[in-house]
Amino acid sequence: MSSHPFTQYPLLVLVVDDDIDTVESQADLLSLQGHTVRTARNGEDALTCAETERPDVVLLDIRMPGQSGCDVARAIRKNCAGKRQPIIIAVTGCSSEDDLRRSEGAGFDLHLVKPVEPAILVGVLERIRRLLTPPIPAAELDHSSEDPPDGWQGRHCCV
Repeated sequence: MSSHPFTQYPLLVLVVDDDIDTVESQADLLSLQGHTVRTARNGEDALTCAETERPDVVLLDIRMPGQSGCDVARAIRKNCAGKRQPIIIAVTGCSSEDDLRRSEGAGFDLHLVKPVEPAILVGVLERIRRLLTPPIPAAELDHSSEDPPDGWQGRHCCV
């Protein structure tokens, strides 16, 4: 079995940006991390993909021609009402306090300002993957060869 953390539970990520270089670089980075990636270069294609593919995460630019990222986020939230909602992350050059309030009001879960360091993006998606990964039942864990760490008192810890 591979030791890569995404091998067993990759995320389905939709990358939406009108800039082809941004779409390709994010898609390449996330594919190398083991995720399944879909791309869209406008709001209409993003909404179609979000409806048919049901992504876990949507990386969405705010300033796009036609439908803005805020319009797309609102539409995704509305279309997914009563269903599993994707995590929607703004990946944008918009960084003012007003921009942050607008993205929050549109239904974004997180707001990242371009250029986003690749390690930051990978780390955010790893945390999301951990949140969405089903827990391993205790009965399936083999702890017979493991010694408890120093100071272990039988407490549980969440990371």
